[in-house]
Amino acid sequence: MKNQLLAATVRLARLEDTASIAMLTELSGYSATIDQISSRLKKIIKDPHQSTYIAGVDREIAGWIHIRPHAYLEIDAVAEVGGLVAAENHRSQEKGKLLMRQAETWNSQQGYSMIYVHLNANRENSHPFYQALGFEWFKTSYSFIKNIHDPN
Repeated sequence: MKNQLLAATVRLARLEDTASIAMLTELSGYSATIDQISSRLKKIIKDPHQSTYIAGVDREIAGWIHIRPHAYLEIDAVAEVGGLVAAENHRSQEKGKLLMRQAETWNSQQGYSMIYVHLNANRENSHPFYQALGFEWFKTSYSFIKNIHDPN
């Protein structure tokens, strides 16, 4: 039987990771095709100001994290976790923590002093994970979106 607690390695995402990233993204509740993920990942890989890392276990991608800068006028720029996903069979096995540590390293290397994480209100089961890593809840907000390509 395969040991589910195998050590994970973290590395920058590559285009050949697209299918696995798309599958994990779908499992996290976001609908995205392999082509969409590929297009987005290409842009991220080319952008020196953001990164996507994967945690791999025995040639399997166990999770991914996207980290990017977020500039504000009213406060100093921060690093922001654009997304963090761990495969169901790797949750509670330190993969998310490993990816968050990588994000903190990236944050320090880029010269930011804080990392923001925005969570969907219905992901209450994620709150203890971030709190255990030292994140503090500081506000509740609403998010609005408008499709500017919709002719209506």
